[in-house]
Amino acid sequence: MTDDGGKSGESPHAALGRMAPARRVVGLGRRINRAGLRLVRAISTHQQRDEVLFVGYAEGALGLGQAFRSDVDAALRAHIPLSIFPIRAGIETRRTEVFHPDLYERYCAHPINIIGVATEELRTVRSVMGSSLAKGYNILRTYWELPRAPQIWRQRLGAIHEIWVPNQFVADAFTPIFSGPVHVVPPVVEVDFAPLMPRAALGLDEDRFYFLFSFDFHSWSARKNPMGVVAAFQAAFPQGDEPVGLLIKTSGTELMGQNVATALAEAAQRDSRIIIRSGYLGRNTFLSLMHHAGAYVSLHRAEGFGYGMAEAMMLERPVIATGYSGNQSFLNDKTGYPVAYTLRPLLPREYPHGEGQVWAEPDIACAAKAMQDVLANPEEALRRAAAGCQHIARQHSAEAVGKVMAERLAAIRANLPNNQ
Repeated sequence: MTDDGGKSGESPHAALGRMAPARRVVGLGRRINRAGLRLVRAISTHQQRDEVLFVGYAEGALGLGQAFRSDVDAALRAHIPLSIFPIRAGIETRRTEVFHPDLYERYCAHPINIIGVATEELRTVRSVMGSSLAKGYNILRTYWELPRAPQIWRQRLGAIHEIWVPNQFVADAFTPIFSGPVHVVPPVVEVDFAPLMPRAALGLDEDRFYFLFSFDFHSWSARKNPMGVVAAFQAAFPQGDEPVGLLIKTSGTELMGQNVATALAEAAQRDSRIIIRSGYLGRNTFLSLMHHAGAYVSLHRAEGFGYGMAEAMMLERPVIATGYSGNQSFLNDKTGYPVAYTLRPLLPREYPHGEGQVWAEPDIACAAKAMQDVLANPEEALRRAAAGCQHIARQHSAEAVGKVMAERLAAIRANLPNNQ
C-alpha cells in the first residue's frame, strides 16, 4: 500500500474499497514440495517418539478445520516433527480436499497429541483414536464463546493434560473447571490467495461500497446475529439509493437457523442492496469477496476468537464489530471500530450451555454510526485498517505462532518421563 492508502492520485475513499492486500502470509505446507514432505516423514519415522501428533479436522470445510490446518503450517514453519490424524466423523457433508496426506498417521501412539476440536467433540476423538490417546500427553487446542466453560466439561477433560486457547477471554472461561495448565497460543491468520478474482466475476458492482459479514449456521445464528447487521446497515443508509451494499455470506445447513435464513431472504427481497450468498465457497473465492469489500462488520454476541474479523484486518479492511469477547485481543479503537454493547442473560435454548450465562447485545445505533463514519472519513478508516493489519501480522503470523508452539512443546518434553 502506498503512503496515501492507494494508487497515486486515487482518492482515499476509492483506495479504501480497492486497495490490495499489504501482506500475504503463506503457510510453509503450501510451498513445501512432496519430496520435502517425504523427507520430513522419513525423519519422523526414525524418530517416532519425537513426533507430535496433530489430531483434528484436517479435511473439514469449517472454522475448526481452517484453524487446524493453519496450526499445522505454523508447526512445520517451526520445524516441529509431526504427523496428522484426520478426524472425518461428523463432517461427512463438509469435507474439502486432503491436507498433507504424506503426514497422515492413524496407528502409532505419540508422546504428545495436540487435539484441535471443540470440547464437546472429545468423545468422537476417543472413539476414533482408541487406546493410543491414553499413551500420550494430550493438549486440547480449543475455542469457546461464553464467559464460563460449563461444569459438565470437567469430567470430559479428564484425559486432557493441558489446554491451548486463542486468548485470555477463553483462558478465563476454562480456568475454573480445569486443574491443568492453560496457555494462550494465538491462532494463525493467513490470507494467501491467487489469483484474485475480479468484481465482475463475483457479481459485485464496480462503483458500490460493500460491507461484508460471513457466518456459518452451525455456529448458531443467535450468537452470530446476522439480522443485527441488516438492522445497522438499514439504519445507517435509510434512503435506499446510497451507493452501498451489504453482502452476507452464509455457510452450513440453513435448517440450523431456518427462521433466520428466511428473514435474511426476505430482507434481500425488500432491499436490493442486500446480497445473500449461501453455500460453500472455495477459499480463494471467499478471500476475493473480502478483498473487494470496503469494510467487514460483525455484530456478534460472543466470539471465541473471530477469524472473519482477523482475516479482514490482515487484508487491511476496516472492521466494525462488537467490542466484546475473544476479538478484544485484537480489536480496539486504534485497529478498528468497536461497537458498544450491553450484557444480557442468554435466553433458554439460545446457545448450548447458556444457562446462567451472559453475552453482548450490540448497540445498533452505534454500529450504524460506525458504518457512516467509514464512508465519511476514509482517511481515518485507512489508518485503523493499517494498524489492524500490523497487529495481526505481528501476533498471528505462522512464524510467531510456530515459535510459541515450539517453546511450549520444548518445556513439555523436558518434563515427560525419560525426556521423551
